[in-house]
Amino acid sequence: MEMLTTKSILSALPHSHPFVFVDRIIERVLGEYVKGVKAVSYNESYFPGHFSDGPILPAVVMIEAASQVAGFLVDIGGDCMARIVGVERFQFQKAVEPGCLLEIEVRQKSRRRNVIFADTILSVEGEKVASGSLQIYVKEPDVKKTETVLGEVNEVER
Repeated sequence: MEMLTTKSILSALPHSHPFVFVDRIIERVLGEYVKGVKAVSYNESYFPGHFSDGPILPAVVMIEAASQVAGFLVDIGGDCMARIVGVERFQFQKAVEPGCLLEIEVRQKSRRRNVIFADTILSVEGEKVASGSLQIYVKEPDVKKTETVLGEVNEVER
């Protein structure tokens, strides 16, 4: 199992403040499972309008946080990037309020070519607050491979 710090996360994600919604990756097995956390702070810019009398974390932020964590199913960073391309059957069981530590678990179900199909569960203090399925497109760096044609070695772009 592998753990990633905030510095590693920021260098791997293509996002920057204020659109980074994962603070730490606490467990990771490439191609299988990843678990990350988001500290939900009252200082986040969307809370005064969502809602001023009882702020809750917007559902779209929870989905984006899950997709950012899902990107760590592969070794993102550098020329390898992951982007959300699909969301299915997301359900929200409980509101997430400022001061919570949102835990995000993502398990890869399958992968077809460059698309990862994954299930995710979001929880606070062990209680499920949301769950659903994601599709993540992975853009991997162009890798040159060699092929032999009539005794000559040629580089070929993938």
